[in-house]
Amino acid sequence: YKEYPLIEKDVDEKYEDEINIIYGKYTEWQEQGLIRQDINVEYCIDALQSLNDIYITRHYSEEETINRLRAAFRCMIMGMGIPLK
Repeated sequence: YKEYPLIEKDVDEKYEDEINIIYGKYTEWQEQGLIRQDINVEYCIDALQSLNDIYITRHYSEEETINRLRAAFRCMIMGMGIPLK
């Protein structure tokens, strides 16, 4: 964490690049009919980011954090109309 102030700009830029890739992919999938048309892709990304922020900053064990995020993301993705196995 001591190094974070020095790399904050790079981390933020990389994070923004990754979010843009996700947004583009979700939009593409929606255009292809893989994601429901009534879904606002931007809102879904906000919700996924919020879930990530909540669980990462809580004091759960690593295993519990992964389990909670996996369950929450699964619920969001299925709600978007993406079938999961």
